[in-house]
Amino acid sequence: MKALATTILGCLLLVGSIQAYNEICIGVPNLTYVRSPQACYLYYACIDGQAYGYTCPEDLWFSMELQRCVPQDEADCDIEPAPELPEAPPRPPSSECDGLPDFTYLPSTTSCQFYYQCIDNFAYRLSCPRGYWFSLELGRCGT
Repeated sequence: MKALATTILGCLLLVGSIQAYNEICIGVPNLTYVRSPQACYLYYACIDGQAYGYTCPEDLWFSMELQRCVPQDEADCDIEPAPELPEAPPRPPSSECDGLPDFTYLPSTTSCQFYYQCIDNFAYRLSCPRGYWFSLELGRCGT
């Protein structure tokens, strides 16, 4: 009985947190990105009233104006930054992004749901929400 009560409580808390995230999309046009109130590097895609969470690549913040992740000095965010984390070991550049300008989007060769964003010659893999796929023409996920 205690396990059942714990499971029900956990489900109620999960539903409450999902509703709280979806509230960020109330009154927001479909297929619009909204910055998280918790951190400058977090943002949501509002699709059919549902909020789908994303994280900007390291050292980038989400810009509401540009609707993408940008260098921190180009973002209009006044939320306190996250604490400094230890530096990760360097990764080799991605051949897919060699010579391409920053913020170039590339489709995945394995699935239309996935795509890449090139930043500093690195390809960062991103994913569209379920039921959507990446459109190179739009530069974002669509139906």
